[in-house]
Amino acid sequence: MAIPAVGAMSTFTASESGATFSATSSNQNVVTVSNLGPTCPAVRNARHDPHGVRQGTCFGLTGVSVGTATVTVADGLGNSTVIAVTVQIPILLSVSTAAAIAGPGDTLTFTAGVNAPGVPLAASSSDSTVVSVAPAANGAGDRHLRNPEATMATNQRFTLTGVASGVARVTVSSTDPTYSPMSILVVVNSFGEQLAPAILMLNQGEGGYLMPFSDSFDETVTSVTTTHSGNITISRPFTNSPIFDVSGMGSGLVTGQITITSNKGSYPEDYVFVEPISASANSLAFPAANQTQSFTVSEPAVASFAVESLDETVATVAPGASTSGATSTATFNVTSVGEGQTTARVTDNLGYEAIVDVIVGPAFTTTPSALSFTAIGQEKTFLINLPPNSKNWQASAASSNESIVKVAFSASQWTAKAIAPGKATIYIRDSSGAGAGLGEIISLPVDVTATGGVIH
Repeated sequence: MAIPAVGAMSTFTASESGATFSATSSNQNVVTVSNLGPTCPAVRNARHDPHGVRQGTCFGLTGVSVGTATVTVADGLGNSTVIAVTVQIPILLSVSTAAAIAGPGDTLTFTAGVNAPGVPLAASSSDSTVVSVAPAANGAGDRHLRNPEATMATNQRFTLTGVASGVARVTVSSTDPTYSPMSILVVVNSFGEQLAPAILMLNQGEGGYLMPFSDSFDETVTSVTTTHSGNITISRPFTNSPIFDVSGMGSGLVTGQITITSNKGSYPEDYVFVEPISASANSLAFPAANQTQSFTVSEPAVASFAVESLDETVATVAPGASTSGATSTATFNVTSVGEGQTTARVTDNLGYEAIVDVIVGPAFTTTPSALSFTAIGQEKTFLINLPPNSKNWQASAASSNESIVKVAFSASQWTAKAIAPGKATIYIRDSSGAGAGLGEIISLPVDVTATGGVIH
């Protein structure tokens, strides 16, 4: 049995009629054993797999240090069995566990790395008819994004290529059993020349704005539907706006394909993932370095949690108190280090994760801070200013009322166009990491007075 990382937990169930089980570790400096009760949640190998429940006595194995040990399970009737256990080192990836590719023929390149020389790394796709994966040439000084100040001893870049619209899982692994495989859920959208793709990953009870945007002013979003409308709530907070409020509901995992319909056609290109972990904060903001804030995650299952900062030059994160039971909780302490933007990512032993966005120093802003129009049809560009040390930064923007102002992204710039007199707001969402988190939202006020006539 493999435990994917120090601090992670793997579980197994022992069952036999009339037996009372016990389990002991040959080396508690490598792995510890705990009795978790009569039922054991099945460890999921893929994000879309349902929970399974196995009956018997559930034991949890927690990795203490990298290495091997054995666990002996006895039934109290004179019988026993020995399980070989390896505590592994996770392979590091420069992308989150969910990523989007704009459409067939488009690509996404990422880096996998381990801090040891000569480790063989390979990647495979669960469905090569949806997405293919191949090694890419490593650039000089190729750095791992989770620790951008230190080059991994082994770096391998891989390129994902969209083949057809759909979902597939790409797994990076090594023939060296010391290293645990890591996988990415890849969405290949049907995006062509119109609406840009987006992903939302929601934790239980959370919500976020879905803001599809176009490359032209003559496209109007009319509706958004999902294949899981019974489990996901989608509302339209503004009249005449392409902004939709998506909320996660209930417990358990939901994977939903969202179809956006406009006057140009329908685009089944956005996905929502609702996970049973809930976090006490979607984001944390620090005005300066050397400050600490905490957040708590909870999950209605027996679970253990691990945490990491995707950029420790911006902020570090450390575990605090935790409990494991029918409802498991854990507190994590985030400390600001330097200006920039990063993500605190919490993963559990069941394959779920929670994302908390972290900004140290000034957040992203716009130039100008407000837009004024004096004629119908007038167009103005605006800039989105990034936080210091931003990496892989992406954004989406949409108008709160397209009957007053519309927004388009074309030729690498954002442009707003006055449609009719009135006031509206352009909302801008930070969707860094291809939608790995909900992101921060800022607003750009718009005032259209139209005193100067019509521009044709």
